[in-house]
Amino acid sequence: MFGRKRHINDAGHIKKNTRGTSNEISFSVLDAMKNSVEDDAADDEMPLGRISLFTLGNKKDSPATPTKGAQITMPGAGRGATKSGSAFSSGVLSAEASMRKKQRKRSKRALIIIVVLIAICVIAIVGTFAVHGIQSQMSQADRMRVAIEGASGYLDQLSDFKALLDAAEHDPIEQLASSDFTEKATEAIDETAGHLAKLRTVKTQIEDLKEGLFSPAESENANQTLSNINEYTNLLERGSATLKQVSQVVSAYQEAVEYQTLILEADTLVREAIEISNTANDDAFRQALEKSREAFEKLAVARDTAEALIAQTKELFATAPINGMDSSQLIQPFVDYANLRIQAQDFAIAADEAFLAKNSAKLIEANDGYNALETQAAELIAQQNGLFPADLIKQAFAQTR
Repeated sequence: MFGRKRHINDAGHIKKNTRGTSNEISFSVLDAMKNSVEDDAADDEMPLGRISLFTLGNKKDSPATPTKGAQITMPGAGRGATKSGSAFSSGVLSAEASMRKKQRKRSKRALIIIVVLIAICVIAIVGTFAVHGIQSQMSQADRMRVAIEGASGYLDQLSDFKALLDAAEHDPIEQLASSDFTEKATEAIDETAGHLAKLRTVKTQIEDLKEGLFSPAESENANQTLSNINEYTNLLERGSATLKQVSQVVSAYQEAVEYQTLILEADTLVREAIEISNTANDDAFRQALEKSREAFEKLAVARDTAEALIAQTKELFATAPINGMDSSQLIQPFVDYANLRIQAQDFAIAADEAFLAKNSAKLIEANDGYNALETQAAELIAQQNGLFPADLIKQAFAQTR
């Protein structure tokens, strides 16, 4: 076995004419087994010859012919493997490996599907929140735009108030008095409380909506609108007080102008009565009497107007005194002047009635009394240096600006 090469055909002495003998049967069986092992080795990708079908020794005796049902021991039986056991184990292992591989593929595929499904769910949830956030932001921005447009439109309505306040602070008092300023100012003052309430509501609405804005441009627009609202709120609060003060001064000025007008109209009537009475007949004195009575009435209204001016201009002259005098000291001389003229007209009426009654003594007495009072009135008005209440009010008003 170690010193020379042996072939499978050297296993026994093959003789001729051995048909049916035990040698023929043994070799037939061995050949079949050899062919079977070679086929299995080829299937298992094992090189032919790695495992011998049987071992040939130096003994000349051939192995016994296997009996039916007996198991032929292979040379590799020393490793505890038989032909049938090796094939079965290999098949089982291959099946198990294939099954495990398929299970791993199925597990991996299932894991991938689960991950994909989870990712889709996460994306859907995030997308839903994102869409909701965008929609909420768009809704917030839309409401903000509506609020800003409403506030801007409302502020535009207050432009008249602003223009009125500007006139109160800059226009000459004569211009304010000759217009409908006082009526407009009174209306504006009455509406101020409503305007302020509306602005506070709009401001609160915009401030609340501003908290949910993300766009810098929209936030800036909201801030600008809030700034405008604050400006108009301050304008209304300050302007209302200013309009009230200026309106009072303008009303006083208008009354002062009326006083002056009444005095001048009464003076004209007095002069006309004197001129008519120079004719010295009954018809002339009757006309003069009517003129005197009319002058009396105008002077009485003028006096009442001057007395009211003392109270109307009290605050004005306290803020802007003229020559250190208050309203009473400044206006009272014009009240006294009107009273002197009224008393003078009492004597003028008495003189006209005495003439018609042909009472010379009473006529002379009344005429003397009239002249004395007119002289006093003239002296008093001269002390005012040509100024009337309207002039004094104008001066004081100019000091307050």
